[in-house]
Amino acid sequence: MPPSDLLIEIAFCPQMQRCLADPRPHPCRAVVAAQGSASLAEHRLPQPWSGLLHSAPILFVSPNPSLRLPVAYPTGNWQPGAIAHYFNHRFDGDWIAEGNKARLTDGTYSRSIRFWVEIRQRAGELLQRQAVPGVDYALTHVVHCEAVGGIGVTDAQDYCAQQYLNRTIAASGAWVVVVLGRQARRVVQQHYGFNGETVAGPVEVGAVERWFAFLPHTNARGYRSFERCVMAEELAVLRRVVGDRRR
Repeated sequence: MPPSDLLIEIAFCPQMQRCLADPRPHPCRAVVAAQGSASLAEHRLPQPWSGLLHSAPILFVSPNPSLRLPVAYPTGNWQPGAIAHYFNHRFDGDWIAEGNKARLTDGTYSRSIRFWVEIRQRAGELLQRQAVPGVDYALTHVVHCEAVGGIGVTDAQDYCAQQYLNRTIAASGAWVVVVLGRQARRVVQQHYGFNGETVAGPVEVGAVERWFAFLPHTNARGYRSFERCVMAEELAVLRRVVGDRRR
Protein backbone atom coordinates (compact mmCIF):
# COMPACT_ATOMS: atom_id res chain seq x y z
CA MET A 1 0.00 0.00 0.00
CA PRO A 2 1.43 3.44 -0.94
CA PRO A 3 2.16 5.71 2.04
CA SER A 4 -0.54 8.15 0.88
CA ASP A 5 -3.20 5.44 1.09
CA LEU A 6 -1.98 4.33 4.51
CA LEU A 7 -2.03 7.92 5.75
CA ILE A 8 -5.68 8.37 4.82
CA GLU A 9 -6.60 4.94 6.22
CA ILE A 10 -5.12 5.84 9.61
CA ALA A 11 -6.60 9.34 9.60
CA PHE A 12 -10.06 7.89 8.93
CA CYS A 13 -9.41 4.76 10.97
CA PRO A 14 -12.44 2.44 10.75
CA GLN A 15 -12.07 1.58 14.44
CA MET A 16 -12.15 5.26 15.37
CA GLN A 17 -15.31 5.72 13.32
CA ARG A 18 -16.85 2.64 14.88
CA CYS A 19 -16.17 4.00 18.37
CA LEU A 20 -17.77 7.33 17.46
CA ALA A 21 -20.92 5.61 16.23
CA ASP A 22 -21.20 2.62 18.57
CA PRO A 23 -21.05 2.84 22.40
CA ARG A 24 -20.31 -0.86 22.85
CA PRO A 25 -16.94 -1.89 24.40
CA HIS A 26 -13.86 -1.61 22.20
CA PRO A 27 -10.13 -1.22 23.03
CA CYS A 28 -10.15 2.23 21.42
CA ARG A 29 -13.43 3.36 22.88
CA ALA A 30 -12.04 5.43 25.78
CA VAL A 31 -9.37 7.31 23.83
CA VAL A 32 -11.84 8.18 21.05
CA ALA A 33 -14.68 9.15 23.41
CA ALA A 34 -12.42 11.37 25.54
CA GLN A 35 -12.55 14.09 22.87
CA GLY A 36 -16.30 14.40 23.38
CA SER A 37 -16.97 14.72 19.65
CA ALA A 38 -20.57 14.51 18.52
CA SER A 39 -19.67 13.50 14.96
CA LEU A 40 -16.78 12.62 12.67
CA ALA A 41 -16.97 16.08 11.12
CA GLU A 42 -15.84 17.73 14.36
CA HIS A 43 -13.56 14.94 15.59
CA ARG A 44 -9.81 15.57 15.59
CA LEU A 45 -8.43 12.79 13.39
CA PRO A 46 -5.82 10.21 14.39
CA GLN A 47 -2.27 11.26 13.53
CA PRO A 48 -0.73 8.89 10.95
CA TRP A 49 2.66 10.59 11.15
CA SER A 50 4.24 14.03 10.84
CA GLY A 51 6.93 14.68 8.26
CA LEU A 52 8.12 12.97 5.09
CA LEU A 53 7.74 9.38 6.26
CA HIS A 54 8.83 7.85 2.96
CA SER A 55 12.21 9.59 2.86
CA ALA A 56 13.26 10.70 6.37
CA PRO A 57 16.23 8.59 7.58
CA ILE A 58 15.08 8.67 11.23
CA LEU A 59 11.63 7.76 12.53
CA PHE A 60 10.58 8.56 16.10
CA VAL A 61 7.82 6.49 17.72
CA SER A 62 6.10 7.90 20.82
CA PRO A 63 3.21 6.41 22.82
CA ASN A 64 0.53 8.84 21.55
CA PRO A 65 -0.06 12.42 20.45
CA SER A 66 -1.41 14.72 23.16
CA LEU A 67 -4.59 16.68 22.58
CA ARG A 68 -4.02 20.43 22.39
CA LEU A 69 -7.43 21.96 21.73
CA PRO A 70 -6.29 25.40 20.47
CA VAL A 71 -4.02 23.92 17.78
CA ALA A 72 -5.13 24.16 14.14
CA TYR A 73 -5.62 20.53 13.21
CA PRO A 74 -7.52 18.30 10.72
CA THR A 75 -11.02 17.11 11.59
CA GLY A 76 -13.31 14.71 9.79
CA ASN A 77 -14.70 17.39 7.49
CA TRP A 78 -11.31 18.01 5.82
CA GLN A 79 -10.69 16.66 2.32
CA PRO A 80 -8.18 13.78 1.97
CA GLY A 81 -5.71 15.86 -0.06
CA ALA A 82 -5.60 18.58 2.58
CA ILE A 83 -5.15 15.99 5.34
CA ALA A 84 -2.26 14.30 3.54
CA HIS A 85 -0.56 17.64 2.90
CA TYR A 86 -0.98 18.66 6.54
CA PHE A 87 0.70 15.56 7.96
CA ASN A 88 3.41 15.17 5.31
CA HIS A 89 4.35 18.87 5.30
CA ARG A 90 3.45 19.85 8.82
CA PHE A 91 6.97 21.05 9.57
CA ASP A 92 7.69 22.89 6.32
CA GLY A 93 4.60 25.06 5.98
CA ASP A 94 2.48 27.31 8.12
CA TRP A 95 1.38 24.68 10.66
CA ILE A 96 4.57 24.53 12.76
CA ALA A 97 6.99 27.45 13.01
CA GLU A 98 10.70 26.96 13.71
CA GLY A 99 10.10 23.24 14.12
CA ASN A 100 8.56 23.62 17.57
CA LYS A 101 5.74 26.21 17.65
CA ALA A 102 2.24 25.06 16.70
CA ARG A 103 -0.17 27.24 14.79
CA LEU A 104 -3.26 27.92 16.87
CA THR A 105 -6.86 28.27 15.72
CA ASP A 106 -6.66 32.06 15.99
CA GLY A 107 -3.69 32.18 13.60
CA THR A 108 -1.04 32.89 16.23
CA TYR A 109 1.63 30.40 17.32
CA SER A 110 2.19 28.61 20.59
CA ARG A 111 5.23 28.84 22.74
CA SER A 112 8.01 26.37 22.00
CA ILE A 113 6.78 22.80 22.58
CA ARG A 114 9.31 20.80 24.55
CA PHE A 115 8.55 17.48 22.85
CA TRP A 116 9.42 18.85 19.40
CA VAL A 117 12.51 20.63 20.74
CA GLU A 118 13.90 17.45 22.25
CA ILE A 119 13.07 15.30 19.23
CA ARG A 120 15.11 17.67 17.09
CA GLN A 121 17.98 17.48 19.57
CA ARG A 122 17.96 13.68 19.51
CA ALA A 123 17.98 13.65 15.71
CA GLY A 124 20.85 16.12 15.76
CA GLU A 125 22.83 13.78 17.99
CA LEU A 126 22.60 11.06 15.36
CA LEU A 127 23.25 13.33 12.39
CA GLN A 128 25.94 15.31 14.24
CA ARG A 129 24.52 18.54 12.84
CA GLN A 130 21.32 20.55 13.21
CA ALA A 131 18.42 18.39 12.05
CA VAL A 132 15.74 19.60 9.64
CA PRO A 133 12.28 18.76 11.07
CA GLY A 134 10.13 16.61 8.82
CA VAL A 135 13.00 16.00 6.40
CA ASP A 136 15.73 14.42 8.53
CA TYR A 137 13.15 12.78 10.78
CA ALA A 138 9.47 11.95 10.91
CA LEU A 139 7.26 11.25 13.93
CA THR A 140 4.65 8.56 14.49
CA HIS A 141 2.91 6.90 17.43
CA VAL A 142 1.86 3.57 18.89
CA VAL A 143 -1.65 4.97 19.49
CA HIS A 144 -2.58 7.37 16.70
CA CYS A 145 -5.60 9.01 18.33
CA GLU A 146 -4.92 12.21 20.24
CA ALA A 147 -5.27 11.53 23.95
CA VAL A 148 -6.89 13.79 26.51
CA GLY A 149 -4.68 13.48 29.58
CA GLY A 150 -3.62 10.00 28.53
CA ILE A 151 -7.16 8.60 28.83
CA GLY A 152 -7.55 5.29 27.01
CA VAL A 153 -3.97 5.00 25.74
CA THR A 154 -3.14 1.87 27.73
CA ASP A 155 -6.35 0.18 26.58
CA ALA A 156 -5.72 0.99 22.92
CA GLN A 157 -1.99 0.56 22.51
CA ASP A 158 -1.73 -3.14 21.71
CA TYR A 159 -4.76 -3.08 19.42
CA CYS A 160 -3.62 0.02 17.54
CA ALA A 161 -0.10 -1.39 17.16
CA GLN A 162 -1.51 -4.57 15.61
CA GLN A 163 -3.34 -2.46 13.04
CA TYR A 164 -0.69 0.04 12.05
CA LEU A 165 2.74 -0.18 13.72
CA ASN A 166 4.49 -2.57 11.36
CA ARG A 167 2.78 -1.13 8.29
CA THR A 168 3.88 2.41 9.18
CA ILE A 169 7.50 1.41 9.81
CA ALA A 170 7.50 -0.69 6.63
CA ALA A 171 6.28 2.33 4.64
CA SER A 172 8.97 4.59 6.08
CA GLY A 173 12.37 5.37 4.63
CA ALA A 174 14.01 5.23 8.05
CA TRP A 175 16.99 3.05 8.73
CA VAL A 176 16.91 4.06 12.41
CA VAL A 177 13.69 3.87 14.44
CA VAL A 178 13.84 5.64 17.81
CA VAL A 179 11.21 4.53 20.34
CA LEU A 180 10.42 6.93 23.19
CA GLY A 181 9.16 6.00 26.64
CA ARG A 182 8.36 2.82 28.57
CA GLN A 183 4.89 2.32 27.10
CA ALA A 184 6.05 2.49 23.51
CA ARG A 185 9.13 0.42 24.33
CA ARG A 186 7.06 -2.43 25.74
CA VAL A 187 4.72 -2.53 22.76
CA VAL A 188 7.46 -2.31 20.12
CA GLN A 189 9.71 -4.85 21.82
CA GLN A 190 6.84 -7.27 22.18
CA HIS A 191 5.75 -6.71 18.58
CA TYR A 192 9.20 -7.49 17.17
CA GLY A 193 10.35 -10.02 19.76
CA PHE A 194 13.17 -7.97 21.26
CA ASN A 195 14.54 -8.94 24.65
CA GLY A 196 15.03 -5.63 26.40
CA GLU A 197 17.92 -4.30 24.33
CA THR A 198 18.55 -0.56 24.26
CA VAL A 199 19.69 -0.86 20.65
CA ALA A 200 18.53 -3.76 18.46
CA GLY A 201 19.17 -4.66 14.86
CA PRO A 202 19.43 -4.95 12.05
CA VAL A 203 15.82 -6.12 11.70
CA GLU A 204 14.14 -6.44 8.31
CA VAL A 205 10.86 -4.52 8.22
CA GLY A 206 9.29 -3.89 4.83
CA ALA A 207 12.30 -5.37 2.98
CA VAL A 208 14.61 -2.81 4.62
CA GLU A 209 17.10 -3.59 7.40
CA ARG A 210 16.51 -1.18 10.27
CA TRP A 211 17.97 -0.49 13.69
CA PHE A 212 15.79 0.22 16.72
CA ALA A 213 16.89 2.42 19.62
CA PHE A 214 14.96 2.87 22.87
CA LEU A 215 15.19 6.11 24.84
CA PRO A 216 13.25 7.63 27.75
CA HIS A 217 10.34 9.84 26.79
CA THR A 218 11.02 13.54 26.43
CA ASN A 219 9.04 14.22 29.63
CA ALA A 220 10.99 11.68 31.70
CA ARG A 221 13.14 12.81 34.56
CA GLY A 222 16.83 12.12 34.29
CA TYR A 223 19.00 11.53 31.25
CA ARG A 224 17.27 11.29 27.87
CA SER A 225 20.03 11.73 25.28
CA PHE A 226 21.73 9.08 23.16
CA GLU A 227 25.10 9.93 24.64
CA ARG A 228 23.79 9.29 28.17
CA CYS A 229 21.46 6.36 27.48
CA VAL A 230 23.24 4.12 24.97
CA MET A 231 26.75 2.71 24.85
CA ALA A 232 29.32 4.60 22.81
CA GLU A 233 29.75 1.74 20.33
CA GLU A 234 25.98 1.51 19.85
CA LEU A 235 25.74 5.22 19.18
CA ALA A 236 28.56 4.90 16.64
CA VAL A 237 26.58 2.20 14.80
CA LEU A 238 23.42 4.34 14.72
CA ARG A 239 25.38 7.32 13.42
CA ARG A 240 26.99 5.20 10.73
CA VAL A 241 23.64 3.77 9.63
CA VAL A 242 22.03 7.22 9.41
CA GLY A 243 25.07 8.50 7.55
CA ASP A 244 24.83 5.67 5.03
CA ARG A 245 21.13 6.39 4.53
CA ARG A 246 21.80 10.04 3.74
CA ARG A 247 24.36 9.25 1.01
